[in-house]
Amino acid sequence: MTLKTKYKIFSAISAVFIWFYIMGDLGYQFTLFSKARGIEERLFEGQKVMVLSDPAEAVLSMEVLPPAVDLRVSGFKKKIRELNPEEFSPYVDVRGYGPGRYEVILNMIHPKGIKVQPATNVVEVVLKADWAEQIKTPVLSTDLARSFRGRFMKSTLGVNVDHVATLREARKISEPDPVQAAVICELAGCHGITVHLREDRRHIQQRDVTVLKDLVKTRLNLEMSLDPDIVNFACALKPHQVTLVPENRQEVTTEGGLDVLTQGEGLTREVKRLQNAGVVVSLFVDPEPAQIEASLKTGAQFIEIHTGQYAHAVERGETFGAEALKRVREAARMAQGLGLRVNAGHGLNLRNVQAIAAIDAVEELNIGHALIGHALFVGLKEAVQSFLRLIESA
Repeated sequence: MTLKTKYKIFSAISAVFIWFYIMGDLGYQFTLFSKARGIEERLFEGQKVMVLSDPAEAVLSMEVLPPAVDLRVSGFKKKIRELNPEEFSPYVDVRGYGPGRYEVILNMIHPKGIKVQPATNVVEVVLKADWAEQIKTPVLSTDLARSFRGRFMKSTLGVNVDHVATLREARKISEPDPVQAAVICELAGCHGITVHLREDRRHIQQRDVTVLKDLVKTRLNLEMSLDPDIVNFACALKPHQVTLVPENRQEVTTEGGLDVLTQGEGLTREVKRLQNAGVVVSLFVDPEPAQIEASLKTGAQFIEIHTGQYAHAVERGETFGAEALKRVREAARMAQGLGLRVNAGHGLNLRNVQAIAAIDAVEELNIGHALIGHALFVGLKEAVQSFLRLIESA
């Protein structure tokens, strides 16, 4: 056998070993290679089971039994020893389920190249709508269910993933991907995803919104101006909700609410057009009575109260914050009394969110910058759950 032939054989064997190593899951099944690398097991106890669900259904609360599972993982020693519990997300998918008791297969998100064996492959999920029996309706329509939300649920959380795209666009490359971030946020328990398709496309791109429309399983809220091209795009795409916002190319972020008083005619026309396309419409407004009354006349179903002034006031001190909070609370109650439904957002963070979440009339809080910033230090899953804990305890 010539030296050249030996070299070819050695190269082929090396390539096979490298391929098995990269593939991980497949590679470790081969006994010879497993012995060479060494297989190790670890036990991760009490991994919380996440629930992927559709909050627009009649379900007002849910219980998972067991709420946490033990995971036995195995793989090559080096990879196993570097793992941490945050890399594992056991979850169940109950999207579209009505109130009831179900046995659901446990799904798993985990790093590549390892084997994961949960203590159980099936968990029990109990979906409750405590008031359903009172009104003799086993599964309620979306609008009716949400009309009861204030009596039984805290505000829900919509996560704005714009600034994941901001980081991507800083390099004009393909990562980090706001779509991937949205999936993680949903699995972590958020109730909706928000993106702002700006005229200058500084962060979110049209393709992002199109992909999110197909992948988001909670609800997609598209923030946008009255730019004709974007309105046409929204009417064709049909996201669950559109929130109309003012836009200025020179601004760093949205600086205030719409001037519905002066833009009423144009807003009314576009609200009607979006609604005819099957889209729920919300108007982003300051907590001012005149703007709220004007919003009602446009026919929009929702307003989103701009909480930026409140957020700035909290930073200035307790007295200023209390006054600004009072304006938001009174605006929310006024809007609800007029028949408008109410969301809130802008500038909300871990220090100021609870007071807004405690307002009965507010259905959803849209939070982006502070949540994505917090995720840099604790991870996206924990950042979402940090806000959820504060909202649920408000």
